[in-house]
Amino acid sequence: SIGGVLYDKDVRTLIQCPALVASVEIPKTVKVIETSAFFWCSKITSLHIPESVEKIGAFPGCDSLTNLTVDAANRNFRVRDGVLYDYNETTLVCCLPSCRVIDIPQTVKRIGESGFLGCTNLVEISLPSGLRAIGADAFEECRSLASITIPVGVRDVPDWAFYNCKGLKEVQLLGAVTNIGEYAFHGCRALASVIL
Repeated sequence: SIGGVLYDKDVRTLIQCPALVASVEIPKTVKVIETSAFFWCSKITSLHIPESVEKIGAFPGCDSLTNLTVDAANRNFRVRDGVLYDYNETTLVCCLPSCRVIDIPQTVKRIGESGFLGCTNLVEISLPSGLRAIGADAFEECRSLASITIPVGVRDVPDWAFYNCKGLKEVQLLGAVTNIGEYAFHGCRALASVIL
């Protein structure tokens, strides 16, 4: 480990950051940041992704994280308005938990697994009309989100997609959804309307 953060022996994979760590400088050798590496690291306020990173997870529970930057030379990711995208902005990788209102670019075709997991401040989101896929756990624990419209191209609402979105009142499905996964809307106590 370096500074309490767990890496593999070659320092190419960041495996786990302890929850109470307040500051992390990711080494320039790191290529992979594991999916759950920063889960519930509530003390971190700022994080810089070096040029070397090719794969990264989400940041649920990182409630203090308000500044996410990507090295200008990194050709895998970019950040816009607190949201991490792949370089071409076709996949939304994840969103900072501090985000409240998000207008996703029309270029985005996919929302990654756990993309908005734990974004308890998110109150409004506009999904692009060309969206084709939503990853599992994508909106889990988005407790302030009141409504969402799922575009025509999305055919699958995956497992745990809106799990425990306690404030969710209305879901509009514009397309012919063929599958609603396990626990997709479990814990959505306020859900009163699903419009097909």
